[in-house]
Amino acid sequence: DVYKRQVEGDRDGEFSVVATVPTLSAATVDEVARVVEDDWFETFDRRLADVFDVATTGTHDEPIVERDVPAGEVTVTLDYVTWDAGEGVADAKAMVEFVEGTYAQGLIPGYEYRGEAATLRANAQQRGQEAVDDGGSSL
Repeated sequence: DVYKRQVEGDRDGEFSVVATVPTLSAATVDEVARVVEDDWFETFDRRLADVFDVATTGTHDEPIVERDVPAGEVTVTLDYVTWDAGEGVADAKAMVEFVEGTYAQGLIPGYEYRGEAATLRANAQQRGQEAVDDGGSSL
């Protein structure tokens, strides 16, 4: 039984993926109230609890989400084990895209954004407009 041998085989792909995104206050031109920044971070952290749902691996640690306010960064660390390197790389790509998408979805309307956040918002708005132009509906 091939499946049984694969399941019992040694796993050989240990991965640690680190994604860094700007804090809300670092991403905005405007000043952000501390309570808004804290609530934004807590929401981002909760949403990332599902990050491994997009991966094929079932063997992983809980995501570690850390905020460094002085540096203006949030670091997401994802540690997991896969059967092989190819699967691990595919999982890494899917999870980094999940982190980036979750970050973009969490940007609060009404602020003027700069840097990576501004680029993410512009790209999302462009894709949304293209979908409408192609016959879809706007949200």
